[in-house]
Amino acid sequence: MFSRHDTLTGAPAPAPPSTTPARRGWWKLPVLGLAAAVAAFELRGHLPSAGSTWATLRHARPAWLIVAAVLQVVSTVAFAEQERRLLSAFGVKMRARVSVAVTYARSAMATALPGGSAVAAAYGFRQFRARGASKPIAAAVTLLCGAASVAGLAVLYAGDAVLQTGTTISVAVVLAVVGLLVLAARRLRRSGMPPAGAEPAGRLGRLRRTIHETLVYAAVVPGRRWLLVLALAAVNWLTDLLCLMVCLHAVGLTVSAAVVGAAYLGAQLARQIPGTAGGIGVIEAELILALTTSGGAPAAAATAAVLTYRLFSCWILLPVGAACWSVLRR
Repeated sequence: MFSRHDTLTGAPAPAPPSTTPARRGWWKLPVLGLAAAVAAFELRGHLPSAGSTWATLRHARPAWLIVAAVLQVVSTVAFAEQERRLLSAFGVKMRARVSVAVTYARSAMATALPGGSAVAAAYGFRQFRARGASKPIAAAVTLLCGAASVAGLAVLYAGDAVLQTGTTISVAVVLAVVGLLVLAARRLRRSGMPPAGAEPAGRLGRLRRTIHETLVYAAVVPGRRWLLVLALAAVNWLTDLLCLMVCLHAVGLTVSAAVVGAAYLGAQLARQIPGTAGGIGVIEAELILALTTSGGAPAAAATAAVLTYRLFSCWILLPVGAACWSVLRR
């Protein structure tokens, strides 16, 4: 276990993630245009009138909307705890409410700003440093939280594959990957950090050193702590999925869990399209299309449910995140 002042190497620490200048983001405009054109083409005949959607929203059941909002709060808290528990594994203490505020602020940045993911990562890095994390630890926690989130989403994909096919092949694959990661961690634990010395020449050299340092840090985190972090990552994704299901229920829709799960996981892939901040437009289109075609849901009800889900999972994060950023700045 390392104190907040410890570093594993005497070499200069890796620099914090850098933001992408606006002038380098010109390529996002044609990508956004292409995504909008594809979404408009795919949604032809599937979008209801604004009046019918509003009528459905007006009759949504308030109790279920409250449940959906609570699920989104739980999802955010789970991600915040994921980061906080990893920081504490290296002796860096962060209060729970501060961690949640940082998570909300980062979510708003990732959604609203050009190059939002890089900006949010750099902001998180600075917040970790302000709480006493060394540069290598702050960089490692940033990367490891991302890896844990991917692993949590992979668990959902495996569960969906089992639900769709009724086989356990996906579970076996996940267990095999986990076994390989455990073996790699043991090997890294024995190898330790590369010897201290001058900063590696070139970006590739610095990147390789940062990756190796991060893997070694991952190896020294106790196994029980990793299980907790991965469980929190799975809860983060699962509660987000449950929020979508509850929003469907709030407008009176009954769609099978298999269809909703497949639509949700497909949307998570769609949101990776470069240039789509927070997946705005892309996720809405994919979910509405999947629910109306595969799930047989009426267009007005499906649109109302998806818009409600996105209100809780995306749009409301902008004012909340801005408020948290303002408070943290003080």
